[in-house]
Amino acid sequence: MEVKLENIQFSYPFSNGRLVLKNLSINIKKNEYIGIVGPTGAGKTTLLEIVKGIHKPTDGIIYYDNFQVKQGKELNRDLSLKIGLLFQFPEKQLFEETVYDDISFAPRNFGFSQSEIDYAVKRAMLLVNLDFSSIFFRSPFNLSGGEKRRVALAGVLAMNPEILMLDEPTTGVDNFGVIEVEKTLNNLYNEGKTIIVVSHDMDFIYKNVKRIIGIKDGEIKYDGDKINFFNDEILLKELKLEMPSLLRWFRNKGYNPGIELFQCDEKEIILNYKKFMRQ
Repeated sequence: MEVKLENIQFSYPFSNGRLVLKNLSINIKKNEYIGIVGPTGAGKTTLLEIVKGIHKPTDGIIYYDNFQVKQGKELNRDLSLKIGLLFQFPEKQLFEETVYDDISFAPRNFGFSQSEIDYAVKRAMLLVNLDFSSIFFRSPFNLSGGEKRRVALAGVLAMNPEILMLDEPTTGVDNFGVIEVEKTLNNLYNEGKTIIVVSHDMDFIYKNVKRIIGIKDGEIKYDGDKINFFNDEILLKELKLEMPSLLRWFRNKGYNPGIELFQCDEKEIILNYKKFMRQ
């Protein structure tokens, strides 16, 4: 599914009309991997919630393929199910008694048959590298932090969305957990899904996404490839973002990171990064 936002504006009720999003126009094509970045309070999370249909745009039009959602209109259920959204610290939203019940919550409430529910749960757990037989009966509250987050993600994936949006997926996760998140999202991207990530983790953004949208004060400041984005130090400062560790390592060694760096052999990049992390 493709999503097109045209001149989207949004203000929360009782905010005296203060716009959180201002004339945003974005085209999201099928099978993109997009990072949305910017300072705290820029409107990034609100943008995800607008796309998901949690909020209605105050002004503007959203196209979901050929379906229009105009000012004040709601997104219909069938389209909403094609878009998955994982909130920040999703493990705090777990509430069922077992892992199986938590992951199966949406399929059960949308009328799936028992066989369809079982298939959806097992497939979702496989996607996030959770072993069904050893964990499905356990309480999600007794799992590790990384496992809880993967259970929460599996709950979103159980509905098999075409677009998966995540808000700060690496916040509060250890290095192993970050690697698991990266593997899962890259596998889903390679399967043809569209991945949209809001993050302040520039190492994660640099390593994984293909396109970056920079937002400040509800307005788009950048929309393009990561090569030009991370080579624009003025823009990074404006958006209050840090240079990724790997690029900073190269700069400290007197290397000006340009297109050549992004075209380095992957093994060479990993080797240099490991050397940097040991220093």
